[in-house]
Amino acid sequence: MWKSEGRHFTFFILLIMGASLFLIWILNLRFEAGDVFPAYSSSRADPQGCKALFESLEALEGLNVDRNFRPLSKVKGTPETTLILLGLQPGEIQAVAHDHWVASFLENGGNLILGMKPFSSAPFMWEPVSDNESRDDEDPEEKKVQESENLKQDEPDKTGEEPVGSGSEEIITKSELLPWAFTCLFKPQDLEAEEDFKPLVSRLHAELHLPVVLPWRSGFYFSEPSDDWNLIYTNENGPVCMEYVQGGGRLVVLTDSYIFSNESLWEKKQAQLLIWMLGNQKQIVFDESHLGITSRTSISNLVFRYRFQGLVVGFLLLAVMFLWRNTSPLIPPDRTNTADAPSVGKDAASGMVNLLKRSISKEDLLKTCLSEWEKTLPAYQKGKTLHHVRRLVLEEQTRDPKQRDTVKVYSAIQQNLLNRRKQ
Repeated sequence: MWKSEGRHFTFFILLIMGASLFLIWILNLRFEAGDVFPAYSSSRADPQGCKALFESLEALEGLNVDRNFRPLSKVKGTPETTLILLGLQPGEIQAVAHDHWVASFLENGGNLILGMKPFSSAPFMWEPVSDNESRDDEDPEEKKVQESENLKQDEPDKTGEEPVGSGSEEIITKSELLPWAFTCLFKPQDLEAEEDFKPLVSRLHAELHLPVVLPWRSGFYFSEPSDDWNLIYTNENGPVCMEYVQGGGRLVVLTDSYIFSNESLWEKKQAQLLIWMLGNQKQIVFDESHLGITSRTSISNLVFRYRFQGLVVGFLLLAVMFLWRNTSPLIPPDRTNTADAPSVGKDAASGMVNLLKRSISKEDLLKTCLSEWEKTLPAYQKGKTLHHVRRLVLEEQTRDPKQRDTVKVYSAIQQNLLNRRKQ
């Protein structure tokens, strides 16, 4: 009976352990392939990832390559830092470039690279809206009211004093605050089928030692950039790769991140263009936060960071063994029927008598009882009572051992104490 139960429990434990190991193996395969990460993530190992570039740069001496999981506002630019953001959506690249932290990043000498995800068709629910043009569905009456309110704000006060923010101050537009502001437009190809899509041809526009012609897989381009931009590559639609230099910092934007992908490095790597974009910085940072991959301090993250997986597995095995021991003991129980066996036990009084017989001899029994009784006797009862009991015990001790009667003397002492309590 016990052997069958033990075998079943052992099989159940082995089944759970096997299923757990199989699940861990499957998850490791998924993470090694990297398809659980977004496209153009530096942790993704399939053709749409950038893990090959990350590991190649990491293997070079003198370069410190890292991933960023924090918000972009916490990344500080230094003359030795290159921050790379790849796989951006059309609205995301404009939002990132127009954010306030970019100005401080460039002023500190940082190198910022913004690459869009290549689109062969316009993204769903995407509509380009520039900073200066209004919406087509704007009500003309509301527009007139807004213009009149703006004129009233620009008028001087009746007292002759000009209010703060009045028309005496120059109106600073967004393009003046951000000279690198730009917009993205899309021009689709006339295709009868998706298989007919061919990369566009982008040509070198700047005087740099870069490939003259590049295949471009994105239909997006930059519309009417300011004169502060240096156009690097253009195609039939417009600029597709631009550079903005401010002090020691540099901002590079491109509408196609394919040159950073694993597929591009395997098929036809553009080493010269990658070297030019990365620059001479010693700190290369691949940002993952814009892809939705953030770091959270938790117990599981600390376990994987400091490689405590073996310790956790050891504790789990120890817990399983503890449960196994308490559920099914290692020593088989006695299966003999003991329900009808006679009880050989004794009560408490018999046990005390047996203990006294083994510990105290018959000759010393009265003397021992007297000494224990004196310890519990109150002070006000000491006197004649104690003297009388001592006399009786001493008389018994002086007799011949054959003539002693311990029970008789004990009963006489007990009767004497009862009589004194009644008086």
